[in-house]
Amino acid sequence: PFRSSDFKKRKLIVMNGLHLQLKKLSKPTTLRCFCQPPYSTCVLCTGRVDPKLSKDECRSAVFPDDNIELLDHSYHKNLSTSNDISQSIHFDSISKCAEWQQRVIRGGLKLVTNVQKELISTSEKNP
Repeated sequence: PFRSSDFKKRKLIVMNGLHLQLKKLSKPTTLRCFCQPPYSTCVLCTGRVDPKLSKDECRSAVFPDDNIELLDHSYHKNLSTSNDISQSIHFDSISKCAEWQQRVIRGGLKLVTNVQKELISTSEKNP
């Protein structure tokens, strides 16, 4: 659809997958965009599923101190301990992880049934 002859003084850049080509764009960003990656991509996400998290953060399921400060304004990098991180922020970090979302989509029904079985077994043991 785009002809390069129409854009003589401009350079067209394909945004999808740009983070794979440029090293600076492979770092996670602290900004959140609202584009839909399969259909449209922007400079912030460049087609990544979740541009705020890197793969290491998904595996550890714990935010670095800088990102916690962005989410929870009562948290201080030097004065707060790891116990000061609220459960909602911790679970929010886990649920936003792309790997976790794919696991839930793949095995969502199994996950729900296993959780229900565990709840039933614990309630039977403790009347």
